Amino acid sequence: MGSLLRWTVACEVTLALLLAAPPLPAQSPDEVVKALLQGVFVHLRDDTLVAPDGASLIRSAIGAVQQALSGAAGSELPSPPVLTGREEDDLQAVAAFIQAAVRASPGRGEFVIASALRAMVRGVSDPLGAIFTPVELARYMADLRGEHGTIGVQVDVIGTAIIVVEVTDGSPAARVGIRTGDQILDVDAFPVSGRSPDYTLDLLRGRPGSAVLLGLRRTSGQEVRLSLTREQVREIPVRARILEPRVGYLRLLEFTERAHEDVLRWLVRLTGQGTQALVLDLRGNGGGLVDEAVNIASIFLERGIVASEEARRGQVTLIVRPVSQRFAGPVVVLVNGGTASASEIVAGALQDAGGTLVGAKTFGKGTVQTIFFLQEGWGLRITTARYKTRAGRAIEGVGLTPDVAVTTSPDQVQGPSDTQFEIARLLARRRLESTGQPATGRP
Repeated sequence: MGSLLRWTVACEVTLALLLAAPPLPAQSPDEVVKALLQGVFVHLRDDTLVAPDGASLIRSAIGAVQQALSGAAGSELPSPPVLTGREEDDLQAVAAFIQAAVRASPGRGEFVIASALRAMVRGVSDPLGAIFTPVELARYMADLRGEHGTIGVQVDVIGTAIIVVEVTDGSPAARVGIRTGDQILDVDAFPVSGRSPDYTLDLLRGRPGSAVLLGLRRTSGQEVRLSLTREQVREIPVRARILEPRVGYLRLLEFTERAHEDVLRWLVRLTGQGTQALVLDLRGNGGGLVDEAVNIASIFLERGIVASEEARRGQVTLIVRPVSQRFAGPVVVLVNGGTASASEIVAGALQDAGGTLVGAKTFGKGTVQTIFFLQEGWGLRITTARYKTRAGRAIEGVGLTPDVAVTTSPDQVQGPSDTQFEIARLLARRRLESTGQPATGRP
């Protein structure tokens, strides 16, 4: 299940300063090891939800290095340091031990370093804690930006047809002339008519550099077959359309960077077409960035708070933020067991503010993880806070209970048997009618 993530202000400021400053001198390998060990230790000591025992973290790092060296041969293997109980001295000794172990393990230096750092993270009993090597962090950050190995389209279902609803600029799809309104008939010979948009996106995704063959029906009616090469491109995480006069639908797949911009852009289109009530679909959305959750909730809330966070250093209130346009009409939110983390912040805030939740109980992930950027492209992710909803509800391990419970299998989401969706549509219409604005006729 996805994490609710944020970057600390300190990290953002540091990155901004580095971008503006002259390049720093390259650090020696020994300096990098020392800085990584010190950085991870300090963040674990100061920023985790529960303060760990520092000596235990240090011993964990030593044990992991010994284990990493257990298969190595030779008389040059370093001996573990004797600890003094003085934190600064012991960290220096462990850094020297790791440095010696790296030199004694040609070609396995990154593995030795990662083993030591990961053992320290395991010492804080954080199931979502992680150490990222430079390559792993680059991939992880691409995911948070919404970048996938794909062709750069977003699709939706109209009747039984899978229709392209957005094309990412500069993507493989854009370069071969795929346009909004084109119908995807099959992907690598797998027919997609009558299947869900999620199923189609899964077929379109794959390893960057791999080929995918599309059967396409143009808006003119012409059928073509196209071979495309997948690239790492940003995938628009929003699907939206008019369901009936004055009732719109918007599905958000993930809380990636700039997701709130995509939501706002589509809401402008929907309201321009007369939408006054909305079905907001967060089913299967496992979360993402906390800032995007706050930004998106702020589109639907006039004032007050979105949620609150409780960390070891105190409580932080996440206030409704200024946005270029707010949606003030009735909102019905679709949720299920795959709705987690950032999705639960938004769904919880809207439910607390009078919105209606339809579907199944949500996942119940009420913690926040922070990513710290370390030396030489390494990264650390740890749990730094618990959050409560707008009305002060704690949902960790509990989830959000929908106002209208409806069971639908996850593989039926946006399919022809999506009962949750049909009930949400009906409730959105009824809520709009209760405001004295009938959902019939032209806007």
